[in-house]
Amino acid sequence: MDSSQYKQHELASWTRVAGGWAKHTPAIGKLFGPVTERMFELVGLRERQRVLDIASGAGDPGIPAAQRVGRFGRVWGIDFVPAMVDFANERVRELDLGNVEFQLADGENFQVPGNIFDVCTMRWGLMFMPNPLAALNTARVALKEGGRIVLTCWAGPDRNPWAAIPMAHIKRYVDVPAPAPGATGIFAFADRDRILSVMREAGFRDVTVEAFDLTAADAATGQEYFTMVREIAGPVASLIAGLSAETQAKLSAEIALAAEQASTTPGRVTLPGVTWIATGTH
Repeated sequence: MDSSQYKQHELASWTRVAGGWAKHTPAIGKLFGPVTERMFELVGLRERQRVLDIASGAGDPGIPAAQRVGRFGRVWGIDFVPAMVDFANERVRELDLGNVEFQLADGENFQVPGNIFDVCTMRWGLMFMPNPLAALNTARVALKEGGRIVLTCWAGPDRNPWAAIPMAHIKRYVDVPAPAPGATGIFAFADRDRILSVMREAGFRDVTVEAFDLTAADAATGQEYFTMVREIAGPVASLIAGLSAETQAKLSAEIALAAEQASTTPGRVTLPGVTWIATGTH
């Protein structure tokens, strides 16, 4: 699959779950809010700053960034899924924020004025880009001299059972080829050294990568957990879409049971995760 084909596949995949992001936005914000706050802390995000948010999805972390920089700051977010952009701007209107706007654009290839942003954020977007270096190069050009970038990528499946459990069971029903080294996907940057390498290659200085522990899933039951996963995880939704209703029901029950057995909290389904948070300076 070449780059163009891959992007069309990803567009279809994430369009499929755009409604799920709208449905689960409050729960997603609660789960991933601590990651966003740590991102802001690491780059010292403050009032009056200009922020470029790449791969904004349903509006995070762009909207929290807009609330942080205040009325005299500015956030410009981009994503390549029209339904996500529409929903993000709907949230902006509901919150009556006048300092943030989301636009449709490809994170690897978009036109942005150079040398105007103080901070660039990218939360879990780099892994799905077939040419991550292109996105980082454009981000660096957009930043002022001394501007900061902060991005996140998931660590390996052994440290993220919330994602590893569904995939292990899906592979029993769907042929999922092993990804080639460097291939796109949720664990494309599981190796922290690869993050360091690509950010340095893009010209960023003082690059750091830290591990951040979080609760990545929190649900009343295993079924509730997997319902949310399949409604917000584009790759998961795409993989199981072709299965019969009967097979999907069987698969869901297996994953729900496995999640309940792996839960770290009795009586609920809570599953841990680890994400890398990387920073660099232009």
